[in-house]
Amino acid sequence: MDYISLYRRYRPQDFKDVSGQVHVVQTLQNAVANDRLAHAYIFSGPRGTGKTSMARILAKTLNCRKANKQNPCNECDLCIAITEGNSIDIMEIDAASNRGIDDIRQLRERVNFAPVEGPYKVYIIDEVHMLSNDAFNALLKTLEEPPKHVIFVLATTEPQKIPETILSRCQRLDFGRLSLEDIRARLKFIAKSEDIEVEDKVLTTIARDAEGGLRDAISLFDQIFSFAGKKIGMKDLITVIGTAETDSLFTLADNIISKDTTSALQLIANFIEEGKNIQQIVRDLLGHFRYLLFAAIKSESVIDLPEEHIDRLKEQAKRLPLGEIKAVIGVLSRVELQMRWHPDSRLLLEIAMVELTESTKNTGIQEYKDTRIQEEKKSGSNTKRTEPVEAAPSGRLKAEQVVDTKPENRSVLPAVHKVALVEVQAAPVAAPQQDAAVPTGSAPSLADIKHKWAMVLNNIKNKKMTTYMLICEGEPVALNDDILMIGFKQGYSWHKEKLKGEENERVVLSVLKDVFGQQFKVETTVDTGNTNQAQGAVGTDSMHKKALDLFGGKVVQQ
Repeated sequence: MDYISLYRRYRPQDFKDVSGQVHVVQTLQNAVANDRLAHAYIFSGPRGTGKTSMARILAKTLNCRKANKQNPCNECDLCIAITEGNSIDIMEIDAASNRGIDDIRQLRERVNFAPVEGPYKVYIIDEVHMLSNDAFNALLKTLEEPPKHVIFVLATTEPQKIPETILSRCQRLDFGRLSLEDIRARLKFIAKSEDIEVEDKVLTTIARDAEGGLRDAISLFDQIFSFAGKKIGMKDLITVIGTAETDSLFTLADNIISKDTTSALQLIANFIEEGKNIQQIVRDLLGHFRYLLFAAIKSESVIDLPEEHIDRLKEQAKRLPLGEIKAVIGVLSRVELQMRWHPDSRLLLEIAMVELTESTKNTGIQEYKDTRIQEEKKSGSNTKRTEPVEAAPSGRLKAEQVVDTKPENRSVLPAVHKVALVEVQAAPVAAPQQDAAVPTGSAPSLADIKHKWAMVLNNIKNKKMTTYMLICEGEPVALNDDILMIGFKQGYSWHKEKLKGEENERVVLSVLKDVFGQQFKVETTVDTGNTNQAQGAVGTDSMHKKALDLFGGKVVQQ
């Protein structure tokens, strides 16, 4: 098989060919030129940022037969042997599969032998953090006082797992994630070398999705090249990885900002028809609002996008308060987490779009229409926490605006004001207390519980997130005396069973008592979709009949 993958074919072969990592290149070049080499280096950084390639370049530079100490010639026999992996003086060891003490003992025995071909023996230990503690201990003395002809390069993605005793004996060089422009430039070079015609938007999207890893970017480019051939467009990229275009992300964000539910849902439907991956859409949208967050706080330097995109982000960020940007990120992060185990990712995304665009959604406070919002906007007055209450001649008070300021009742959408009409005998009165769904001393009805259900969920979330993740998929469907039945749709049996756990049940009962002032018992049901089975099981139990009605005639079976 003659084909060699693009990331191997275009692996950098000298310091000039390295993308990014300027500080590492300069440090190593100066060390070689001035004969100030450390006997052991640690190359740490994310995957695909050039650690192993840099170690090979260093090995070639040290052993090159030509006098130039700034770069290997890549023409002499030693450079060619190292490039092809045939040099007997350059040892590459995978610590993930050679992590035991016996492997390190063999290495220690070979270290003392002089190099055969060039002036240096170079040991490159990849993923060194995988070595066992005994292996690290066996390596200590060798690292501290190796022979003069030996250089160690330890590459790792997790330097925090390396013992301090090892770190203290090495010179550490940290590799950073590559910038979007660095990755784009390398991909352009590869496309030109391979005579591939590719749209700039494709390169930008690949660079963005690679998250700073050049190897990941080149591998993805190779995959799309295998699919589309010598001419690559955005449609090919979408077909292969299901990502969302930048323009589409701006449009979807506009829908969220303008509260256009219909357009947002239609755009999601279009994404799916075009074959986009739903989880990828959420990740892309999360990334977009992350950039909006940076634009809103005027930290554009953190945004790794072309200048024209940054300008659009600034304009869009002006239309959305900082608090709402953070809230949208919170909702999308929750959805991304739920998608890992939820059977219907599309439904989760659609619900999130409704939640983010519907101004009348239930978000933890009882929201009412504020008949004075437009009036205040016209007058230019600012809403205060509590406005002075004016007494009307009839003895009735005018509508009073109250902003719900409790942390647990803060909404994802702009704060909605409630209007309360209060009747008093005397004109001067204090601001009314928060209205309660259930009067003190009276038993709540099913309607009362549904009315306050969002508050119940929010309080559960504040107490225990895992319980909230279970119960948020259910809803109150029936109430019989003090027994509250919570119904789950078909396919949510796992949620039902987990909610029965002692700790989860304790949290739910505690919150219900706090909200309604009454001790409940909780039962759970799941819609099985089998009507005949339900009719036999339900019998004359009124509570189950209510649950059956609320599920639209489908069976709810405990």
